[in-house]
Amino acid sequence: MYKQVTNAIFEMFEMTRTPRSGWQRAGLREGIENDAEHTCLMAQIAFILAVMEGVKNPELVACKGLFHDNGEPRTGDVNKLNLRYFKKTEGERAAFYDFTERLPEQVKERLRTYFNEFEMGTSKHAIILKDADLLQMAFQGKYYVSIGYKFAQQFIDGAGKKLQTDSAKHIFEHLGTTDFFEWCIN
Repeated sequence: MYKQVTNAIFEMFEMTRTPRSGWQRAGLREGIENDAEHTCLMAQIAFILAVMEGVKNPELVACKGLFHDNGEPRTGDVNKLNLRYFKKTEGERAAFYDFTERLPEQVKERLRTYFNEFEMGTSKHAIILKDADLLQMAFQGKYYVSIGYKFAQQFIDGAGKKLQTDSAKHIFEHLGTTDFFEWCIN
């Protein structure tokens, strides 16, 4: 069992080498965020949103977010253009389930439950997680726009149209009027 868990953790490290592919379509060639960076920030945003939305256990929401893209070291980060040719939901579910096969039964079942909840997108936790996922992408896009990649604005605009929680919508409004580097100047 411990050998399998060790291999699962090595696979998790692959997320540091799995680039978020949509940014390549925006013209970036260097400095593209990877899945691990995205996941870390998304989970932190999910915690903040969960607290702001009055969820009783925001830690659980953040934990669920930490594993939402763990199938992507096997599939790559599928973007909108890729979706014309591949069924993302089935592929990512199969990859995620294969990843969890190496884990102890109680861990495997819990992570699969979290994954399925996120994919269904109907529970309060899943809605917050989807909003956190979108906000993280919007903030990353804001950074890329600030360093000259104008096409990244489309990612920001697209994310804003999909937000569901009031907290995420208010944060998004301020994202649009706040300079990316304002936090360190004021």
